[in-house]
Formats: sequence, C-alpha cells, structure tokens
Amino acid sequence: MQHTCEKITCEICGIKLNTRGEKTKHLLLHPEYTPFKCKHCDKKFQRKAYLSIHMRVHEDLRPYSCEFCDKSFRSKSHYNNHRRLHTGKLEL
Repeated sequence: MQHTCEKITCEICGIKLNTRGEKTKHLLLHPEYTPFKCKHCDKKFQRKAYLSIHMRVHEDLRPYSCEFCDKSFRSKSHYNNHRRLHTGKLEL
C-alpha cells in the first residue's frame, strides 16, 4: 500500500484534515452536522447515543426506576435529579 499525503476536506467549512478519524471528530464541531435521524419524527442528532435516548420517547421506555417511589425516567440524569429529593445527594 502506497502512502499518500492527500488531505481530506470537510464539506461544511472546507478545512483540510489528515485522516478520516480527524474528519469525524471535526464534523462534531458543526451544529448542522446531524447524521442520525429519527425514523418517527423530524429530529436529528450528532451522536448515535443521543438518538437512542430520544427513541425512548417513541417506545415509551423508562429504564430508570426510583427505588423509593413509583416514578420512572427515560434518562439517568433525570433519575439522579429525582433521587436527590429522597436522599439529599446526587448519585452518579
């Protein structure tokens, strides 16, 4: 395999990057870069993990359940904030 010094260009701003990995990281700096699209609504996300969390809305999933009461939450951060009402401290 022959090594070439060809740069990879960002299609949004035109900056030249050395590798595809650098380009992938660079693209996340652009708010308009949203490759992950919800199949149920018009929302778009920069990261696959954010789309996965969003999908809980459509699937009505609440994987975080409070052990002190009957409430449940879609996100760990909301669960942690709620749990603080019971314990007085934020659990990570």
